[in-house]
Amino acid sequence: MEEMLSSTYQDLGTAVGDRLAARGGPPELCDPDLALDRLLASVHRQTRVAIDNRLSAGHAERKNSLDALAKRKFPYQELRDRPADLRLKHRQKALTLVELFRAPNRTHTLRSAVSYLEELHGLLELSGEREFAEELMGKVVHRLDAIPRPYVSPATARPGDGYEDAVRAHLDAPARRLAHRLQGIRRLLHEVVASYLPGDGGRTAESLGGATETVQDLCNDVERALEEAVALEAAIEAVVSASNDFCGADLNSAALEGVSLTGIIWNLDTVWPAGWEERILRTSLPRNEAETELVVAAEPSAQSMHADV
Repeated sequence: MEEMLSSTYQDLGTAVGDRLAARGGPPELCDPDLALDRLLASVHRQTRVAIDNRLSAGHAERKNSLDALAKRKFPYQELRDRPADLRLKHRQKALTLVELFRAPNRTHTLRSAVSYLEELHGLLELSGEREFAEELMGKVVHRLDAIPRPYVSPATARPGDGYEDAVRAHLDAPARRLAHRLQGIRRLLHEVVASYLPGDGGRTAESLGGATETVQDLCNDVERALEEAVALEAAIEAVVSASNDFCGADLNSAALEGVSLTGIIWNLDTVWPAGWEERILRTSLPRNEAETELVVAAEPSAQSMHADV
């Protein structure tokens, strides 16, 4: 199968190259011919990416490692092992910290950048498609440059042994690694990659020597940054889980007055302080079809009013 795909790819590349070069120089194309050429070139690029992905053993391994990293719970299990009343006491501060470290579409942007870079690497190996490469390189620079630097704790912050310190440490470690990766990527983008773009002294499509190796280096760096971004997302989810999931927890000694309980997940094994279980039940809704878990939908009060009202 791999041999057939490789052979088909080479034949298609030859056909596209012959047609674009017209065996004697750039052809004068009418609109239908131009549309067909672009279609062939697009199919050729997509075929290369698909074959590279299939033939590269590291591609599947990289995807599996990222998926495993996203699902991994340790070493953040330490937060769940802390006493339930302590997690509840510091819940709001922990969730506030999470919002500082969270960034929408961060991993999605890095994943799409990897795809762009893989396609760009293929284009740069085909001298007849340098114009497409320049356009795609501009998109890569714009997309990566738009990724915000992740929040990291101030250098003056002193680490401690409290629960909030543990939460901050769990979030800060992957955030610092990601920030370091992104800093290196931006340096490579502006000092090397941007020099290949046309205009402002940039090189022309015919003088892109060395760009292939540079793009491969950038792709490797972005893949490492993606791994750190996935690790940060896993850390964020671990903090959210430790802050919200109290199924089976013993909260009998917790002081609930003045504590925000909206969003807390619990079940019939959760032990509440005396007089609180009925109040919690009135403001809770089923979280799953089996109704084995409930979520607090509103702040409990002494008045008898169900959350559905």
